[in-house]
Amino acid sequence: MLYITIPTYNRAAPLKRTLEIILPQLHEHAQCVVLDNCSTDATPDVIAEAQRQSPYLRTIRHGVNVGGGANFLRCFEVAPTGWIWLLSDDDAPHRDAIATIEEEISRHPDACYINFATIRRPPAKPFHRPSTTVSIGIDGLVEALDHFGNLLFITAGVHNLEHNRPSLRLAALEIASHAVHVAITLNTLALNPSLRTVQSSGIIADLDGPAGWNPDAVTTGLLRLLPLIPDLRTRRLFADKLFEMFPPGTHQGTYRHLLSGMRTSDTMLSNDIERYGFLAATIHRYQVPAMAAILCQAVAPYGPRAALRWIHSLARGGRSRNRSSQPESEPHKSVIEQLRTNDRH
Repeated sequence: MLYITIPTYNRAAPLKRTLEIILPQLHEHAQCVVLDNCSTDATPDVIAEAQRQSPYLRTIRHGVNVGGGANFLRCFEVAPTGWIWLLSDDDAPHRDAIATIEEEISRHPDACYINFATIRRPPAKPFHRPSTTVSIGIDGLVEALDHFGNLLFITAGVHNLEHNRPSLRLAALEIASHAVHVAITLNTLALNPSLRTVQSSGIIADLDGPAGWNPDAVTTGLLRLLPLIPDLRTRRLFADKLFEMFPPGTHQGTYRHLLSGMRTSDTMLSNDIERYGFLAATIHRYQVPAMAAILCQAVAPYGPRAALRWIHSLARGGRSRNRSSQPESEPHKSVIEQLRTNDRH
């Protein structure tokens, strides 16, 4: 069974175009679900009209806008079994896309993820995948990955729910990564190193590219994916391919913002990220500032004066303990003082 899930929000015109292409391809074993993230435009009307045309289309409308990442994750939750294709509402699927997907699934029924080639429109760079590659485990996927964009674009991949469903709980923690579908695949492969992934030479959609994205926000989120890769060498390679698409030097301020201004060199930080992973690099290099920040956060509710008094009392207490634990030596006292002390005893 193949479920085509389309997360959408306020994109009535491109959604209508996408549904016009997909509806004729639907059948009993390939059904479509549109997840409307509480759109305020004509999206509900577009979906209602499409439902009148096909019995294999249904919709789920959220009561509030839950955010893009949560809507992507919801796509995995609504499909009961089989395979899931996340289709972006503004990408242009090919008119034989479902047949191409079903053919690839029949060749690799045990794969956990199949990534398809795409046609990129200007201004995106041209991309060509001459043949299909089958990889094993997370190391194999990253090594064989020919373009990070194809992994990132949701329309380019289909996911095997039999293998991926146990990773949904972990993926919920990575909603802020802007790539929850990638997090699901990485988590699945980390839990099951023997699973296979496929990079198919088949083409199922035309992608417009990330021209409308905020590169700072996207890059900041994608860095959360690095700690999901266990092997250090594979993590570095993944970072290389990520930064090839989103070079750190072109997004000034992103990494300084991440570290609250504690690091000013984007190049040095990117090297740390490649070597250690983002989280590990931050913890390794900023233990003292982090402890200071935690301390300031702890005493802040009591006001600056109370905090200073508390720190001062700690310092005085430390000096008092040092003095009491190391009694003053007798030679440092005058003879009169020693006699007076002896008289008291």
